[in-house]
Amino acid sequence: MDRLIAPCLKGFLSMAFKNRSSSNARQGLVLNALEISFNNRTVTIPQADYSKERWDSCLEDFPDVWFYRLNDHLYAITSGSSSLGLPDYFDDAEISLRSHSPVFAQIAAESIHRYFSERTPGARRNAYDGSWEVPMSKQKALSVGLLKVTPMLKYTPRPLYSTSGSEPVLVLVVQTYLRHEFLDSEDANNAAPLSEFDISWQKQDDSDEVYASKRNVLAYLAHLGKIDQYNKYDDKFYAQGARFRNFRIHTHRLNNIRSLLDLPGSLCVDTFTPFLLPSKLFDVRSIRRPVNLFYNDRKPKSREYLNDAVKRLRPYSYDKFQGKVIQIALLAAESREQEAVQYSRTLKDKLQSLFHLSQVEVSIHTFEPSTAGIAKFLRDFDASSFDLAVPIMAESLKNFPVRRSPYHTIKARLLNQATPSQDITIESVHEDRRMINANVALNIYAKLGGTAWAVRRSAERSKQFVVGVGATTDEDGDYIIGFANVFTHDGRYLLGECHQLSSMDEYADDLQDYLSQTLLNALQSEGIAEGETIELVLHLFKEASRKREIKAIEKAIHSDSLSPFNIKYVIIHISENHPYRLFEDGRVDSFNQSFEIRISTRQSLLQMGGGKERPFLLRLDRRGDYEEFNFDDLTRQIVEFSNLSHLSFIPPSTPVTVSYPKKMARVASDLRKVPNWDPAMMNRLSGIPWFI
Repeated sequence: MDRLIAPCLKGFLSMAFKNRSSSNARQGLVLNALEISFNNRTVTIPQADYSKERWDSCLEDFPDVWFYRLNDHLYAITSGSSSLGLPDYFDDAEISLRSHSPVFAQIAAESIHRYFSERTPGARRNAYDGSWEVPMSKQKALSVGLLKVTPMLKYTPRPLYSTSGSEPVLVLVVQTYLRHEFLDSEDANNAAPLSEFDISWQKQDDSDEVYASKRNVLAYLAHLGKIDQYNKYDDKFYAQGARFRNFRIHTHRLNNIRSLLDLPGSLCVDTFTPFLLPSKLFDVRSIRRPVNLFYNDRKPKSREYLNDAVKRLRPYSYDKFQGKVIQIALLAAESREQEAVQYSRTLKDKLQSLFHLSQVEVSIHTFEPSTAGIAKFLRDFDASSFDLAVPIMAESLKNFPVRRSPYHTIKARLLNQATPSQDITIESVHEDRRMINANVALNIYAKLGGTAWAVRRSAERSKQFVVGVGATTDEDGDYIIGFANVFTHDGRYLLGECHQLSSMDEYADDLQDYLSQTLLNALQSEGIAEGETIELVLHLFKEASRKREIKAIEKAIHSDSLSPFNIKYVIIHISENHPYRLFEDGRVDSFNQSFEIRISTRQSLLQMGGGKERPFLLRLDRRGDYEEFNFDDLTRQIVEFSNLSHLSFIPPSTPVTVSYPKKMARVASDLRKVPNWDPAMMNRLSGIPWFI
């Protein structure tokens, strides 16, 4: 790939990135990665056949050696001068960069670790994610009582594979982050012990240390009255452009020490080269904005705003509400009655003018704004005669703990009567901004069962059904999982149902049941005949497990009800939990368009816009029928699914197959903590996105 040679490195640290030759219009991108250039393409290191017994024995008997498994072999990553006395089953083996690129990447990262660990306290390996890290020498740590916050440099070795078929490119992915840890009392100037504070005593692994989770950290800082001090430190560290400045600093630092790294044999690092894009081996492919469809499949004008288009062209499901009277209950404190009356006019006008709901009736219902007053109101209020309720409340009430939160109590009570709700804060009512009111109306329209717009399918293939699996974690750190599906209908994408939640223990069985029922319903509603080819695409928040996802899929598609159909499936892991970041001339605010960088035949980085420096990492699972699917089509489909969201008229940078299940899981997990909440009610509301 294109390189910056060593003499140019100083220039890199101060240069404004120049456009590079490429057929693609996207220029000046920087991946937070350094290409590793070695002096040799081969090296000799100790190798053994892998077995679980050998692996466990090596880890126990040689704690100072870094062992790495690749396929059926075990490698000992040693220094050039080390004499280890390894077991007899290890033999010296010559390996090449082309065939053993992950091993070369481990050699580079481990040599950097040895250099730092001899000079810098706190350097460590993270076996769980294959990364190494070291405290940043130029950044001052923050100490607040027993809490220590340390700026860290984290580097992750990765081979990247160009689709042009050349040999792999080895990179170190460079990140910076803040590491939080609680110290023992005697290590922090006799600060008060943690037992005096209302924090969760979460233990990490088998240690006795209190885990410095975000919740524990904020609870501790709140008790000390030091949240503002911490926020100021955190804001400075993560300020716009700070990550890129740190990336440049560490590029220079690693190149300064490369001649001091102790690698096996005569191997050495020539350069750590900034990874600029596009290049000869790695192109940047722009993805066009999806085409939205409105009533009677009418398309908007070029660059027309969605709210203007839905008003001019009418919503996609316009016919569904013709002749129907929509009953909305506006709930407000007694002292806010006049403001509620005024807002009811605004809300009715938005629903009529934007979504052409000609028969909307809004009634005002007030309550005494106390815990007892709200409880009495909810006992007496019959929500079953309303299509939707709109509680108006102060922003501060939404920050109450869930178990005594008026916001969650009201939502749970309404849902128990199969009535969705759309809250709005009194602060937003006072602000009376056009887009706030438009977005509230959009959410209401979706919760009523309306579809403001559909998305035209760009690739015409077989009938296709897409299932998204998303998750959040509850207060105990356990996964709460939700499902959502999207189906195609005559060349259009439409959001299907969102399903009741699952725990990780019940996940495989619930996924199998969900796939079986969802696919059967979709096949019947679409009139698909037995023997036809159907495509099933799964968007997963995690890598697929043979005992969970694969087992559930195989059982579902080979069940008695689905086996008559020819169902092909593919699994895509859509992850935000990865080390990659993207910069554009040091900025991220210009990321307002979607583009993709293919980093292997089955992996790509997908930037969805929205100013984010962290793209999605897409991984195409090898299992299933992935070879029969086009990766480009699947990537473009994910972008199209971001435009299916009806949370806002500004499309989010996350597809609904990821965002909707995650949001549903979060809201439903919170509602479980509300007294007298009936989780079974979610099944009666599964046909609408009640949680948005």
